[in-house]
Amino acid sequence: MFIATLIGNLGKDCEIVTAKSGNELMKLALGVSQGKDRKPLWVDVLMRNRPNLQPFLVKGQQILVQGTCDINVDRNYLNVNVFADQVQLLGKTPAGAAQATDAETSAPDTDDDPFAK
Repeated sequence: MFIATLIGNLGKDCEIVTAKSGNELMKLALGVSQGKDRKPLWVDVLMRNRPNLQPFLVKGQQILVQGTCDINVDRNYLNVNVFADQVQLLGKTPAGAAQATDAETSAPDTDDDPFAK
């Protein structure tokens, strides 16, 4: 695994999924720009469920994600997955989304680590 820091825009609203361990996780689709004439790199991001962040993680929101990165090549297709340790809201919040405070975006989480193998 690698350490990743990515800035991009959400391609859709966040989803709540349940891991095999029973923990609830937030799943994000992050589009990261690769330059003017190239398509964005789409990255799947998983993070601990933080209900206070869910209203702000909506399509179009620009975020910064830091965490561990898993990269696989399957049938000539690059799969990039990030297991987020930290998510920060950047830029303007899209219309219709609530306004977040700094405490909501960067509060430490003391729950057991659902990403531990």
